[in-house]
Amino acid sequence: MQDRSPVIAWITPWAPLAKDIEPTALNGQPYAEWLVAELQREVCKRHVLYGIRTTPIGFNKNHSDEFLFATDHPDFPFAFVHLTWQVESDPKWPCTECFASEEHLATWMQEYHDSYLGGEA
Repeated sequence: MQDRSPVIAWITPWAPLAKDIEPTALNGQPYAEWLVAELQREVCKRHVLYGIRTTPIGFNKNHSDEFLFATDHPDFPFAFVHLTWQVESDPKWPCTECFASEEHLATWMQEYHDSYLGGEA
């Protein structure tokens, strides 16, 4: 995982995941840890993120099942994940897109913003 926090220009509908979110309804588990556990629960052995250490860094304010993660994979330090809230056996779920750099992630976020929201902030 990166030694420094990524410098991301957050574009609507994306926002940084606050580190101080109250662990309500999560059995007292910190939210970031809960998201990592949920991701690990969902991915099967053939999924691109199986066995990869992740840290949630952002979320989609319009979709409670879409998150951005930093990873410890050298080829893709960032990943978008659309969680399914169930254990998956198909490696295409949860839907995941990996990014080779902060720049690649920023480009994807802008394209997501433009296509999903029609470019309106």
